[in-house]
Amino acid sequence: MADKQIICSECGTPIGPGTHYDVYKHTVACFHLPDIGREQLLKLYEGQKTDYAQRIVKNLKAGER
Repeated sequence: MADKQIICSECGTPIGPGTHYDVYKHTVACFHLPDIGREQLLKLYEGQKTDYAQRIVKNLKAGER
Protein backbone atom coordinates (compact mmCIF):
# COMPACT_ATOMS: atom_id res chain seq x y z
CA MET A 1 0.00 0.00 0.00
CA ALA A 2 1.41 3.40 -0.96
CA ASP A 3 1.89 6.10 1.63
CA LYS A 4 -0.71 8.83 1.58
CA GLN A 5 0.69 11.96 -0.01
CA ILE A 6 1.42 14.74 2.47
CA ILE A 7 0.72 18.30 1.33
CA CYS A 8 2.26 21.24 3.19
CA SER A 9 -0.55 23.08 4.94
CA GLU A 10 1.20 26.42 4.36
CA CYS A 11 2.30 26.36 0.71
CA GLY A 12 0.68 23.26 -0.82
CA THR A 13 3.95 21.55 -1.79
CA PRO A 14 3.98 17.73 -1.64
CA ILE A 15 6.36 16.73 1.18
CA GLY A 16 7.57 13.53 2.80
CA PRO A 17 8.25 10.07 1.35
CA GLY A 18 8.42 9.98 -2.42
CA THR A 19 9.28 13.67 -2.70
CA HIS A 20 12.50 15.61 -2.43
CA TYR A 21 11.28 17.36 0.74
CA ASP A 22 11.69 16.11 4.29
CA VAL A 23 8.57 16.97 6.32
CA TYR A 24 10.46 18.47 9.26
CA LYS A 25 13.03 20.40 7.23
CA HIS A 26 10.40 21.77 4.87
CA THR A 27 8.15 22.82 7.77
CA VAL A 28 10.99 24.66 9.50
CA ALA A 29 11.90 26.50 6.29
CA CYS A 30 8.36 27.20 5.08
CA PHE A 31 7.07 28.52 8.41
CA HIS A 32 10.37 30.26 9.30
CA LEU A 33 10.70 28.27 12.54
CA PRO A 34 13.78 27.70 14.71
CA ASP A 35 15.47 24.35 14.06
CA ILE A 36 14.92 23.01 17.58
CA GLY A 37 13.56 19.57 16.77
CA ARG A 38 10.16 18.16 15.98
CA GLU A 39 9.18 17.36 19.56
CA GLN A 40 10.11 20.84 20.82
CA LEU A 41 8.11 22.50 18.04
CA LEU A 42 5.12 20.33 18.88
CA LYS A 43 5.42 21.34 22.54
CA LEU A 44 5.44 25.01 21.52
CA TYR A 45 2.56 24.93 19.05
CA GLU A 46 0.30 21.97 19.89
CA GLY A 47 -1.72 23.78 22.54
CA GLN A 48 -2.15 26.99 20.56
CA LYS A 49 -5.42 27.67 18.76
CA THR A 50 -4.22 30.03 16.01
CA ASP A 51 -4.51 28.93 12.39
CA TYR A 52 -0.73 29.35 12.05
CA ALA A 53 0.00 27.00 14.96
CA GLN A 54 -2.56 24.46 13.77
CA ARG A 55 -0.97 24.37 10.30
CA ILE A 56 2.47 23.79 11.85
CA VAL A 57 1.15 20.92 13.97
CA LYS A 58 -0.70 19.44 11.00
CA ASN A 59 2.53 19.31 8.98
CA LEU A 60 4.60 17.85 11.81
CA LYS A 61 2.02 15.21 12.69
CA ALA A 62 1.54 14.26 9.03
CA GLY A 63 5.20 13.26 9.02
CA GLU A 64 4.71 10.69 11.79
CA ARG A 65 5.10 7.00 10.90
